Amino acid sequence: MKRVKKNSKVEPIIDEYIQPIYPPYRLYVCINCSKEDLDSKFEFEDGSSIYYSPSEYNTTEDVLSKVYKIKSNAIVDAYTNYGVRLKGTEDEWAIVIVINNIEAGINNTIAHESFHAAHRILDHCGVTLGEDSTECFAYMVGYIAECCHKTVDKAK
Repeated sequence: MKRVKKNSKVEPIIDEYIQPIYPPYRLYVCINCSKEDLDSKFEFEDGSSIYYSPSEYNTTEDVLSKVYKIKSNAIVDAYTNYGVRLKGTEDEWAIVIVINNIEAGINNTIAHESFHAAHRILDHCGVTLGEDSTECFAYMVGYIAECCHKTVDKAK
């Protein structure tokens, strides 16, 4: 398994964006955050910690090769948490995108995580990906990717 180096020179950043298509959702983009940074701000509805991966192992490559029999140089450098709320609140409408590595393949990473976030938001609204909804998905992915790029640019 490949190790991925964390950006030790980058201070943790957590930016909040209000998603315009379905306003109850809040989008958080986190750069270089530790488990402690995430645990101090976010939790799942049951009070448990949101998913944290230190990006030390290439689990994406393992899944692609073992499950789908596809060779890949993909690295786990970002992930998306759904159904998150700010710690100690009743608000359950947050999506948290965590980006651990802003160097390698950042454009692909942002596109990938933006799609996951858009899919979750629109699915919650009852919008499924299909021929009639591609425009809606495209605008949502674009908006989320723009938010991610703004936060990444602050970290550079």
